[in-house]
Amino acid sequence: MPRTFTIEWTEEEWLQVLVRRVLANQPLELLARLLNADDGMLDVQAGLGVLFPPEIEGQPVDRWLIDSVRNGNGDISPRLAVLLLFLARKHAARPSAAVSALPLFSAIEAGQAMTELSELSFNEVVDDFQVAKTFVQNCKAGKIETFTLDDVRPLFDESEGKISEQVRLLERLGFLERIVRQRITETGTVLESLFHIPRLYTRSWDHA
Repeated sequence: MPRTFTIEWTEEEWLQVLVRRVLANQPLELLARLLNADDGMLDVQAGLGVLFPPEIEGQPVDRWLIDSVRNGNGDISPRLAVLLLFLARKHAARPSAAVSALPLFSAIEAGQAMTELSELSFNEVVDDFQVAKTFVQNCKAGKIETFTLDDVRPLFDESEGKISEQVRLLERLGFLERIVRQRITETGTVLESLFHIPRLYTRSWDHA
């Protein structure tokens, strides 16, 4: 029997963590009771309305949140929910003031928090995991997000290991995602196998 196992979080579960963490604050306890269903689950959409505007950056808020925090393996970490809330409070115009209106955070504040979360996630790959550091930093410097392996071979430092092994480790971390894209040529449509770096890591590059 294996000694390790992975807990997978669904989108709904992740959003529940986010909403419950905020509604656990004493001034919002009554609101939390009103949003609780008979089965103990929170009304996530109503709960998100307490936190954020219905749309952020042109997306429904639930879709924006999940698309922003999902890694290349399709995983979403529950710790990112708590960290995002901490950063949103940090970026709030009056983080220590009493709440007099909802939602708690504006679209701008949510975007700023997500950008900082992206920067922290990227730095974790470079500084904590230290996998393919040269390649990862080169991608940021060139703002390279989607590519074939042949396109980016010169960006690797082979003193950090075989390129194939560096790629494998980056995939395991969720920094790289394999995708298939259709490309139209003079002879017809061809399928290309590509790598893509998720928005979780690249969002902060827009502000670098």
